[in-house]
Amino acid sequence: MFIAVRRIHSSSRVTAPVRNHKSSPPRAQREELFAALDELAENHMTLQDRLEEARKVQEERMLEREAAEAECKEMEAEIAQQNKIQSSIRQEAHSLKRSANELKDKIANLSIALRELRAEERGLSNEVVDSPDRVRSDLAKAGERLEAAKGGTEERRRERAEAR
Repeated sequence: MFIAVRRIHSSSRVTAPVRNHKSSPPRAQREELFAALDELAENHMTLQDRLEEARKVQEERMLEREAAEAECKEMEAEIAQQNKIQSSIRQEAHSLKRSANELKDKIANLSIALRELRAEERGLSNEVVDSPDRVRSDLAKAGERLEAAKGGTEERRRERAEAR
């Protein structure tokens, strides 16, 4: 005797066995079928619980993954911003180095020009003529010193002559 089990809407719920119209199955066979049905129902409930638990775990993992993806996007944005800042700093550093080199060149050129001007000044200072008023003043002072020296010399001669 063959007994078919019907399914409702492709779910795994088992309904009551379809009876064969010819004769009813013996009691032992019915009890076996009910025991099998109970076992299937129990397995079904266990599988439903495991499925629900797996869905919860999957949901948690999906939330964790979404959080990690959001964090990655934030990090990528921060890295992009830091790269832009680094690029501008590099450009500024290059510009500053160029300016520093230009200033070093200017300093070197000015230093050379200053040495040349000092050498020229020394050469020209030998050719500078004193003003006539200053020369007269210097001569007058020299004459006064000469007269004072002569006077001192004359006085000493007299003192020597008297002392003799």
